[in-house]
Amino acid sequence: MTYIGAHLLIGLLVGLALGAVFYMGLWTTIGRASRARRPWAWFAGSFMLRLALVGLGLLLLAKNGPWLLAGAFAGLLVAKPLVTRAVLGRKERAG
Repeated sequence: MTYIGAHLLIGLLVGLALGAVFYMGLWTTIGRASRARRPWAWFAGSFMLRLALVGLGLLLLAKNGPWLLAGAFAGLLVAKPLVTRAVLGRKERAG
């Protein structure tokens, strides 16, 4: 595997992990905020935490080269439908 291919693959895997954490955190926030007395606090706090985590991960990747960052962006895009499918499939099995 070439240097670029390896970096794209590593970035993709890191992006998938960051995306999974981001979107699972969003799903959890929606569930908790719907029952909370101050839903805005859940949304604001969760958004800041998720944004900081993803931002830090992307910053660390960007320091090591553009191919890692490009792969991570692709991984973030791929993570959303995967997490959505996993969450909805779990709800259908439970419901």
